[in-house]
Amino acid sequence: MCFLTKRFEVNGQWVPVEALLEQSFGLHVTHGLSPEGIAQLALDRNSRAPADDTQHDNEPAASETATPNPDRVCAAPVCAE
Repeated sequence: MCFLTKRFEVNGQWVPVEALLEQSFGLHVTHGLSPEGIAQLALDRNSRAPADDTQHDNEPAASETATPNPDRVCAAPVCAE
């Protein structure tokens, strides 16, 4: 297993664990968010410095920008594919 990417070498190909499970055991893997993952996201979000909510004259209002909000997290048991 690659220590950095967590991929497995199978017959000379580096594959993600999901592909390994499907190829070796016929298991189809989907993704969800475990309680531990939710707790880690909450810790990470709470450890960030608060955003500067001040709007300057030369900047568009937050509602006018197309930048996604990094604080919005899918907390559903299984996210849509």
